[in-house]
Amino acid sequence: MNLYTPLHEAKEEIWRRWNDKALREEVSAYLGDIPDLFKETPHAMLWRWIATPNFETIRFLALASQVELPPFLAEYADDKFCTMNPDKLYLGKMVFIQESKDQFIKSHINIIDIPGNDGRIIKEIQTHWGCTLIDAHHSLWNGFYPDIKLTDFTSWFSSLGNNIHKRYELMLALFLCHGVLFENYIINDNHYFKHERKFVIDVIMPAFQKIQELFGLKPLIVPLVTPEEEGDLYWNYYPGFLKQEVEKLMNGNGKQ
Repeated sequence: MNLYTPLHEAKEEIWRRWNDKALREEVSAYLGDIPDLFKETPHAMLWRWIATPNFETIRFLALASQVELPPFLAEYADDKFCTMNPDKLYLGKMVFIQESKDQFIKSHINIIDIPGNDGRIIKEIQTHWGCTLIDAHHSLWNGFYPDIKLTDFTSWFSSLGNNIHKRYELMLALFLCHGVLFENYIINDNHYFKHERKFVIDVIMPAFQKIQELFGLKPLIVPLVTPEEEGDLYWNYYPGFLKQEVEKLMNGNGKQ
């Protein structure tokens, strides 16, 4: 099953669908509740536990610009922190890449107690200097992308019900005509991603197929990276100049 739509196709298709009033009414009736922002105009969306200015987000913003849709960062911090999940781990273990004399220098800062917070709800985690993990990343975000909207998607996603399969069916329906989702659903055999692979096969793919059968259209999902780049930890890392900003926060000289 091909979950993806090429960027150039999504760029044209989203507006064809958005301008189909009957389709939008049908999707609205199915969803029942559409986030207000998506009622105004279609958006490009990246959905993560916490919005943070890492290389993945930088890539997303570049792709959103190419598809000519306003970017939307949706957060879901009600999930548990898990050291086995690199997307979550590197929110607490921040790795910086500095280019110097034709080489890349990698360094890291643990901004939280990594083992001590394993299994804890993300929004409850505090940094070593006393602010929440969310506020720390938002401080970095606001320093460089103050005009890009961040939205806590927890309430909306929770309002879709307790059935995980139905939740994802409804979530994917949002990307029939109200927006384009930028995501990579990893299904390769790398043991490091075995839990994600199972989730994609058991939940995402059936939900995608259900929506496609109901509406006769694929949800618009554009891959963030190529198949060869999937799972590369580089996308969880940060530009080197941000290390100094994190150190300012740790020393009490930055905004919190």
